[in-house]
Amino acid sequence: MGIIDIASNIFHLIRDFFNNRAKLALEKLKIYGKDKREAYKMLFAFAQKLEDRCFPLAERKQNDFISIMSNYYKDKLERYYLDFDPKTKKILKEFNEMYICMTAPDLIPETEDGVKAFFEDNLFSLISELKKLANKRGTV
Repeated sequence: MGIIDIASNIFHLIRDFFNNRAKLALEKLKIYGKDKREAYKMLFAFAQKLEDRCFPLAERKQNDFISIMSNYYKDKLERYYLDFDPKTKKILKEFNEMYICMTAPDLIPETEDGVKAFFEDNLFSLISELKKLANKRGTV
């Protein structure tokens, strides 16, 4: 076996190594993209549920908000939090903070006015913004 054969074998090994790494990186990217799209689909469904049950004239907005947050955000959507863009994270953080204020017994009396203002002034506009973000990012 000559030097040329050895060099050729080493070249083929190195080429195969880099090709396999590139294929693996591409597969990881495909999987991540699919997961991210699924996260935005779930986000859109979450926002739609909030919009359907917490619209401005709804009578049980607070109870429905707590129910949706515990059943859909805490159980399903929260695990995708890091995949979302900064604006979406900000809205979800605000929803989560409000949920904590409404469900933590020691905070309820102190935050009652803030909760009322949130539901009267901010909730529906935040839901609309969340739907727009989810729709925009989920279709890319």
